[in-house]
Amino acid sequence: MFLYRLGVAYEMSSQFEKAQNAYKRIKDEFPQAQVAQDIDRHLARVGYID
Repeated sequence: MFLYRLGVAYEMSSQFEKAQNAYKRIKDEFPQAQVAQDIDRHLARVGYID
């Protein structure tokens, strides 16, 4: 999924706010997608606490 790869790229370049936005979009817009199953782990890694 494009948004997941975008989030990972942002995370790897230390752009954590942008990574959070990409990951949150997956969680909000595509909750049934396979990548959404582990999205909370990625959000926590970039400092997002729900």
